Amino acid sequence: MNSKKVLQAGLLAACLFLVGPFHANAAMQAQKLVPVGIAAGINLETQGALIVGFANNSAARDAGLLEGDSILSINGTTINNTAELSGALAASEGEVSVLIQRAGAQITINVNPDRSGETPKLGVFVRDAMAGIGTLTYYNPETGAYGALGHGISEAATGALLPASGGQLVSCTLDTITPGTQGTPGELSGKIDPSNILGSIETNTPFGIFGHLQTVPEGQAIETAGTEEIKPGPAKILSGVNGQLCEYAIQICAVYHGTDSGRDMLIEVTDPKLIDLTGGIVRGMSGSPIIQNGKLVGAVTHVLINEPLKGYAISIEHMLDAEKNSSESVKSAA
Repeated sequence: MNSKKVLQAGLLAACLFLVGPFHANAAMQAQKLVPVGIAAGINLETQGALIVGFANNSAARDAGLLEGDSILSINGTTINNTAELSGALAASEGEVSVLIQRAGAQITINVNPDRSGETPKLGVFVRDAMAGIGTLTYYNPETGAYGALGHGISEAATGALLPASGGQLVSCTLDTITPGTQGTPGELSGKIDPSNILGSIETNTPFGIFGHLQTVPEGQAIETAGTEEIKPGPAKILSGVNGQLCEYAIQICAVYHGTDSGRDMLIEVTDPKLIDLTGGIVRGMSGSPIIQNGKLVGAVTHVLINEPLKGYAISIEHMLDAEKNSSESVKSAA
């Protein structure tokens, strides 16, 4: 039996979000980064208003809009949130020109809103922000840049990567651990303190969120390892699931080269202390740094629902490639 196919069945991101395509660069130059492993609150602001559903009689759906589309403007008026969407529709007459973002491309679609009520309606359910809990993977002590999650923040209903317009990383206090069991993913729960800002969220990519910290956690910088240096065998993860940052033993079961899915390693939790606490890998642990032979090699990203001790991880090389590419994209846009 093909074990890889079996393991891919029943896969869940180890936070609240999913992943998408990626193209890595050929080689990585070693850096010195601080592995973090602490949980943080994530308040992401989206670009435009993301369509997450439709009303029964939906003019937008009839015109060709889809779940996962992000509404960027109405008749040339920029839309940053749901209030601006309502305002632009209220100021419109007749057919409206809707600029959307879909799969990285911008498309204009004309829609005839329902004007039978007090206010015009497109017949869409939208959201303009998302909050959750994830784990900081690393920060660069020279620049303050950080990476977290190891996968993108996506709309749960559609799997669409949320186009980020900004956001904040804030402090989080974990108070509940729901252990994972076979067929039922566990999760970390806690309280987010939006007044205690740790840093900025500048980009949301398929392989992590990136920004800069204004509150720097303690830690010792260690060298990063390229994907070719990662070997099957013992390793450890850093995690603060019990309120205190600890090292936990894991096994890197397999290393996959040439993948563009971000699932670069198959890992298994072997530490009895972590197994007692969480049952294995749970949602909220996404981004937990992985260390092998004294080097930062990657981050936890997914749990296998039917085998909660096992999951997938992204290499630090691919995370750093994503950080670099997203930073260059932001500079070009500016």
